[in-house]
Formats: sequence, structure tokens, C-alpha cells
Amino acid sequence: MPREPQTWVWYSEEDIKSAEVLLQGERYLQVYFHCQQAVEKRLKAVIVQKTGDLPPKIHDLPRLLTITGLDTEEAVQDFLTDLNELYIVTRYPLEPGFIESLCDKTRAEDVFEQTGEVVAWLDEQLALNS
Repeated sequence: MPREPQTWVWYSEEDIKSAEVLLQGERYLQVYFHCQQAVEKRLKAVIVQKTGDLPPKIHDLPRLLTITGLDTEEAVQDFLTDLNELYIVTRYPLEPGFIESLCDKTRAEDVFEQTGEVVAWLDEQLALNS
């Protein structure tokens, strides 16, 4: 695993680009996966920058946020919890019909937009800590 925050940011950007392509291609379920991965990697960049250590091998966004020690609004915490749940569904499919209910353009666009906002906020934190 990389020890440089910039490497985590680079991989996060790749996930954002992938999410955007998937959104345009109407592959909404996978948009959620890549949005979660983008935020996870940005959080790990903050952890690496703050501690100099490797981040934990976990995917739980609220837990990673806690490890960063960053204070944030409740709306951001709620979004990370929701995105975490969407990520789990993309990795461990549930009953037919439920997955299809998540494949909604409006919801995917909203998740993509909120991901961009959280990533921008995390980038501000990285800049403050450099």
C-alpha cells in the first residue's frame, strides 16, 4: 500500500473518472461503487498525511472519517453512511428487484455530485495539513 497521500489521491481521481463514465453509460449501480472508492481513498490520503502510517485495510467510510479526526457536518456523516450501504450492495447482491430499485439515474447523479463535494472538502483538509 502506498505511503504517499498523492498516490491515494491519484487512485481516487481514477475512481471519480470511472464513476462519471459509468453515469453517462447508465450503469448506475457501479457509479455507487466507484464513488465509495473515491471517498475511501481520499480519506486514506488524509490518514497517511496526518499519521505517516499506512491506513487500515477497511472500507467503512464513517470509521475512516473517525480515524482522520476531522470534524464535519452531520449531513456529510449521513452521506458517508448512505454511500457505505450502497457500496455493500454493489459487492454483495441482495434479492432480485432490490438491486434494480437502486439503479436510478437521479439518485446516481445525486450520489456523484455529493461525492464531488466531499472529495473537494477532503482536498481542502489535505491542503491545510501539508
